[in-house]
Amino acid sequence: MKWSQSANTPEPESFYATPLMRAPGSHHFRSLMTLPVHRLARFLPLVALLALTACDSNSNNDGSVDAEVTYRGRVTSDAAASSSPAPVEDADVEASSVSSSGSTASLGGSATTDADGEYTLMTAGTAQATVVTATHGSFETSALVEAGGAASGTVQAPPMTSETDAEAAVYVAAKARGSRARVADAAYFVTADVAAEIGAGRTTAAEVATALDAALRAEGRQATDDSEGTDDLDDERDDSYRTLRLALYAEASANTSTQTFETAYADAYSRASFEADAAARASRAYALAAWRFASSTSASASASIQTRARLLAAAATANAVAAEFQAHGAAQARLTALQQARTTLVAALRSASTEAQRSAAEAAYVAAVNAQLATETSVSAAALTTALGSTVSAHTTLMTNVTGAASGDAVASAYSAFTSSARSAVSGQVSAELAVNVLVLLSAF
Repeated sequence: MKWSQSANTPEPESFYATPLMRAPGSHHFRSLMTLPVHRLARFLPLVALLALTACDSNSNNDGSVDAEVTYRGRVTSDAAASSSPAPVEDADVEASSVSSSGSTASLGGSATTDADGEYTLMTAGTAQATVVTATHGSFETSALVEAGGAASGTVQAPPMTSETDAEAAVYVAAKARGSRARVADAAYFVTADVAAEIGAGRTTAAEVATALDAALRAEGRQATDDSEGTDDLDDERDDSYRTLRLALYAEASANTSTQTFETAYADAYSRASFEADAAARASRAYALAAWRFASSTSASASASIQTRARLLAAAATANAVAAEFQAHGAAQARLTALQQARTTLVAALRSASTEAQRSAAEAAYVAAVNAQLATETSVSAAALTTALGSTVSAHTTLMTNVTGAASGDAVASAYSAFTSSARSAVSGQVSAELAVNVLVLLSAF
């Protein structure tokens, strides 16, 4: 795929190996009683709390619950790019819930930071996502807590930085658009580069939120077309953010914690029991919409958003390719070779500084897969190359349609039409089912 990106924008952290997803054709019906133990456990405190408040008829329409919450965190200023974030003393800290429409409501209470920038804030609990805000004169910053994370007990908020402040602004703006965005989505979408562009006034939180909303709508539309739901996916992603929040509060390595979060965000498809090929299509629709609508942001922000989305799609596509080989009964040595090709692809995309390098990384991955595919199916490498080349016209049409798309739904429709055309073109060249399925996946690169 041809993507427009800034040549000198650093690559964000990316993903390592993720489990293969369920085989094509299986079905899942999720309910509270059938959730895996690790998923059920996260709901038990909230379920118990809501049951108690329901018995007392004290649950509130604004999402608040009749329980007191204690927030603990740290306020920092990273305005000086050459230094580590500095603590902000005597900042006033408050918390507000964020509704599904993006409106905020104070949860009451206030606190003041000490010399280390630390605070302890007591407020009402809420089942909604919350934004914790600190002000000191003209200085203001904020950080997010995922929905359900501030329902009761002690909440360990991430240290407030310019990046967490941008995440909060983008999240609220996305919800104001009626987006399904969760806190995790804003945290994944808003990189340090994007935050810097928002802070410098070269792009706005609303512009970034528009791109995020479009990406999620495209992903959701594609998932629906594949009979996959997004509720579990969204929950799994927020679980990933919760782990990040706790790690950052504990002052773990920011780079390591962020990388772990990015990996878990990509893994959410498999944990939500998406079929591997459906995850590949959903992530590709997400990436295409991000590419289309991030173009309205600044060049640096656009490049960072597109790169993050592109890495997500590359990881999911490579997982789907491996799943196809596994379903075909490929030997472990072949699966290992495919995993190595995936690892190399992701590493190359992360380190690339030019579009030529990114395209070369993807071409190298396609070549590595084709070599394994030729051996597995006994279809010649030349025939596979010809079959893949037959999708070029459909791909050109796809990019034209995506460029002109007015919404994330329109992007998903364009991508669905492309996959249908690509499958028809490839099937006219080769007959082996494995070859057809894998080449259709590769045609989206």
